Amino acid sequence: LDRLIFYLTLGLIFNLFLCLLGILFGLTINSLEFFIIVTQGILFIVSLMLDLTRPDQNLGQCSGKFKDIFKWQNLIYLFLFGLIILVLSTVDQLGTNFTGDPLDHLAVMRKAIEGIPLTIENLGHAKNQIQIAYALPVWHVFLGLLTKISGTNIFIVYREITTVLAGLVFLVWYWFFRKLLPTRELAILALFLFILFHFYNNAYLYTRLPVPDTFNMLLLMPLCFGLALNYIFNKDSNYKHLVILSLTLTFMGFIHWTQYFYYLFAMGLFAVIYPIFKYREPDFKPVFKRILLSIFANMILVLPSLLFLYLKDIISSNLGTFTSVKKVSTNDRLYKFDPYFKLSYILLPLVAVFFRKYRKLIFIFGVFLIGPLVYNIPSFYRFSREFLSHVFVNRFYTNLGQWPYLVWAILIGFVLVLIDRLLSKIYPSWKYLRFLIDGLLLIFLVWMFWIQYRTGQIQKLYFTFLKK
Repeated sequence: LDRLIFYLTLGLIFNLFLCLLGILFGLTINSLEFFIIVTQGILFIVSLMLDLTRPDQNLGQCSGKFKDIFKWQNLIYLFLFGLIILVLSTVDQLGTNFTGDPLDHLAVMRKAIEGIPLTIENLGHAKNQIQIAYALPVWHVFLGLLTKISGTNIFIVYREITTVLAGLVFLVWYWFFRKLLPTRELAILALFLFILFHFYNNAYLYTRLPVPDTFNMLLLMPLCFGLALNYIFNKDSNYKHLVILSLTLTFMGFIHWTQYFYYLFAMGLFAVIYPIFKYREPDFKPVFKRILLSIFANMILVLPSLLFLYLKDIISSNLGTFTSVKKVSTNDRLYKFDPYFKLSYILLPLVAVFFRKYRKLIFIFGVFLIGPLVYNIPSFYRFSREFLSHVFVNRFYTNLGQWPYLVWAILIGFVLVLIDRLLSKIYPSWKYLRFLIDGLLLIFLVWMFWIQYRTGQIQKLYFTFLKK
């Protein structure tokens, strides 16, 4: 899984980097297509030569028997696989949601494939207007390049790529959960909850994945957090992992700057909280050093990029308009969200019980608490509002706070383990009773999700309970 994620990340970096060169040098889409094909050919030849000359490597082989796949303990994978196929089939049927922002992004893609030079000025969705959030439209050029290579049109590419991106989202989130949570079972449970949570509202966000903001939120941001946790806590990680993280963060900023700053805020708070709990650990200094490097090393690339945009008069001429957006929604208040989300904040302190044994879980506090801190510290709120816009401030909960599946997965997993431990001590030979109780709890959980999805009765009962 690690190899697959790193290969996908390197492939994404490679393609976005060449798209960036196309923008900086004003290539046309035809020239960029030729450039990428030639570059890929050169990389293939070089990698083939290296593979032929380096010693044989043991990449690991599957030594298990085919029948071992069908064990009871692997049944959970069958359920997960079935859920993923169901969701992907639904997303494929729904296609991309074209309401609102996608029309602007399609306009940029249309300009990219017209054959004009791929400069920042030429790719604005409207004449003399450049959206500062994605002033370097590498994602739009990449989608335009897919359109050109596939010989189709921008609408088909924009619609059909949604299913592929949804599959990658599930893969990346599972890998991220494996890096953060202590066991594979908890990671599977968290992925179950993640898929159901975002599938609830007619799979809305899954159908918006080609939009740069959603693409960053559901794919690149968890990928960057996973890369950071891997670099910080994996003793075998080295400078190469830091370089990959820094490059991914830089391109996440190019695609949409909002998520880049969310990453900095969350990792910054993590850097503050981690010493409070772990300053006595023997490896505290090297781990803390890696936390700081995961925050600041990328700025070697990001700061020159921001300086470039400033010199191009993109930042100064657009920042006033971008930050003058008036508050028209209440995303910065908890009362807007559902009980499942609110209860995750109420139950969050219980996660601290596991800090001593599983120090990675401290990261969850950094993600969950940065939004409330920004909203409730007036000077911090004004600073963020003035320099990063109301759009940035207003979406904290949407991008970072809406991770209730993490808290619920940990607590549900703890309850299941507690039941198993108690039953094993009271009735050591009654293992089937444990399976029965765990099965009934699973059925009850699925039933709750189903009833809420079909009728909304669970939420109604919750509000009835609050009134009483």
